[in-house]
Amino acid sequence: MKLNVFDESWKQNRVTEYEADPLNPEKALGYVLVYLSDSLEIENRIENEHIFCPDFNMSLIPRIGRITEKNIILNFALYAPQWGRELFESSIGVADSPKQAVSVAVDSFLFTFVNAVSKMEAEGEKGANENIATIFAGKTRNWNVYFSDVAATGDAPDADADIYWDKLKKPIIKRLGNQKICYVKIYVAKAGGKISAECRIDSILCEELCVIVAKMAEQWAVNTFASHQMFFCIRQDDSTVTEYPYFCPEGKAKLKSKVKTAVDMIFEESANVSGDSLLPKIKEKIGDGTLAAECLYFLPEICAEHAFSQVKHADTISIAIGERKEKTYYKVQIADYWQLHHALFELFNEGAFGKNTNEIYKTFVDKSAIKNAIMQLEGKKTTMKNISMSPLTFRFDEDFTVR
Repeated sequence: MKLNVFDESWKQNRVTEYEADPLNPEKALGYVLVYLSDSLEIENRIENEHIFCPDFNMSLIPRIGRITEKNIILNFALYAPQWGRELFESSIGVADSPKQAVSVAVDSFLFTFVNAVSKMEAEGEKGANENIATIFAGKTRNWNVYFSDVAATGDAPDADADIYWDKLKKPIIKRLGNQKICYVKIYVAKAGGKISAECRIDSILCEELCVIVAKMAEQWAVNTFASHQMFFCIRQDDSTVTEYPYFCPEGKAKLKSKVKTAVDMIFEESANVSGDSLLPKIKEKIGDGTLAAECLYFLPEICAEHAFSQVKHADTISIAIGERKEKTYYKVQIADYWQLHHALFELFNEGAFGKNTNEIYKTFVDKSAIKNAIMQLEGKKTTMKNISMSPLTFRFDEDFTVR
């Protein structure tokens, strides 16, 4: 749909259509786009079902997750070529009407997540709240950190982002790998003495960070309800980024295609070929020795983590290359780990494996060390939610590269 930039009456038409049918997801999305566009404090335009911000070369895509009379869940994806990836966030709005709920959800998203992203893109290195350095895969990495504002509700105390950064800095730094950009979400709430905390690094829940912010909220004097939400955007300096073959949408599509090929090969030959003899065939077929080994050894564990989701899985793995001593890495540091997870389950959801989908999933779970460990606990007086898995160790050939 092409829009006349000189005639914005279509915006009012979208609002009118929405007000006549506020629980219609299509009409609600039209209103969200208009409200979001008008609320953004940077130049933007609506293009089909997304918003483009030319100054940042950034696209913002909202989607309706759920909508009722008094609440809405909005899912947002942000993409800019310079990031090499999409960023995701969900925002909840609760109010007395659907229209007010949209305002709450969008305003929260803008005040926190978009606030941090805008600082990063508009101000660059000079506008960073802090500069840090890490070492990953034998190379020093330089990073700029940008704080969002802190969105406080209810009885929550006033707070600056520095308070959270001071407490979380060390565990966050330990989890940085070779990302071009990393983002950290912090949400903590307290009501009636009950505390809930959600801390995510690149959308992955991090229990250690959750515990830290939950302890911070223990000190709040709250009569009814209180919450804080904020973000850190952490961007690696271009001069220290190691080029990754699956950056950007084109790279993601290439990775997905290679995962499909590897999974088909593993499934077809799993009954009569050992992993050691299958690995060279996968390497030759997909042309990436590291990815071939990760598909063969990571994917069964990824499926098992999904199958046994009530179990507390370790957020680290140990990797030994050749005869060298093993090293421990956080899963969020390993570029391919969660990329493999997303690629595999997208393929499952798309029906890429046809009638073999369920059998492939079961085959991979059965091959996993996680299932083997859990089955050894059968008959003992324990429940899934009380099981904590130890970090898994993987041994790879000398041509394997941690990336």
